Amino acid sequence: MKKTLIITGGNDGLGRELTKQFSYNHNVIILAKDDCKSEKVAKEFGCQYYHCDLTNIESLKNAFEKIGKNFETIDCLINCAGVWLQGNIEENTLEQIKNVLDVNTFGTIACTQLVVPTMKKQKFGQIINVTSQSAVVIEEFCPVYCASKHAITTFRECVQNDLAAYNIRMTNVAPGLMQTNLFEKSGNHIPEEIMQKCGAKLCDVAKQIKELVVMNENIWIPSIEIKSKNNIGKS
Repeated sequence: MKKTLIITGGNDGLGRELTKQFSYNHNVIILAKDDCKSEKVAKEFGCQYYHCDLTNIESLKNAFEKIGKNFETIDCLINCAGVWLQGNIEENTLEQIKNVLDVNTFGTIACTQLVVPTMKKQKFGQIINVTSQSAVVIEEFCPVYCASKHAITTFRECVQNDLAAYNIRMTNVAPGLMQTNLFEKSGNHIPEEIMQKCGAKLCDVAKQIKELVVMNENIWIPSIEIKSKNNIGKS
């Protein structure tokens, strides 16, 4: 059955791969703030996009208001947008800290808050939060990023029973290292040989997330972890 999905950060990295895989037989809505890149991806895969800055309340409200006017139902929200930050706490500026918490934590919670009324009204829905291994283990080299992801673990645990009463499923997906540009965009470089050996391919991770969306609606999976076989034993 054809579904309507919202994918935050759907114009880059894992989000783009999810857009690619879902757009063939589902309605995909990209939420991102880079209009040029979003327009290109939307045209390539035949989906729609709405400008949305996850750190800005008015931008969030405007995006979901437009979606509500154009779509009667929303089957799934995939909170995929995220930014990386590493370094000891004193090495990170307050601006960097705020941005990571705004995108990774506030953005995820805000998009969930804005889509839940629609899902409760229609009495079904699914929310998938792409977190990280940093959401399930302690990684001392990235304390702020780790905190931003652990917060979503707690958030899911707090809201899942309320959502379940309305037939809304929520799953946290915690990937390990992926072959993505997440680190490069933040100014950190991972050697190519490590990325190729230990990083999971985006297409493989996206396929596993796609299985969650198309699986039997009577099955509820609160959380899963995904790693490349060469990354077992590593975060």
